[in-house]
Amino acid sequence: MKPLAAAALGSVVTTLVAAWALRAADTATAVLALMATTAVVAWLTSFHGTRESSGLALAGPAHLVSLTLVGRFSAAGALPVLAAQVVGAV
Repeated sequence: MKPLAAAALGSVVTTLVAAWALRAADTATAVLALMATTAVVAWLTSFHGTRESSGLALAGPAHLVSLTLVGRFSAAGALPVLAAQVVGAV
């Protein structure tokens, strides 16, 4: 899977689960669903990592910004990944 597609797909899944969690009758169910989704998306995007850059940046905007600031993700590649994450979330 291409990195931008992985970023968009991760955002789609996270957004759908978050929307479902807002309607959940039980708070524990909502929290567990979001935790599981975050763990699965982070695990799947970790396969896109190399020695120079972290694939975890594809999991979400917070990961992207923090890994770019510490130099584990290319600053030049951050804008396309962020755009893919926004498109996927919308």
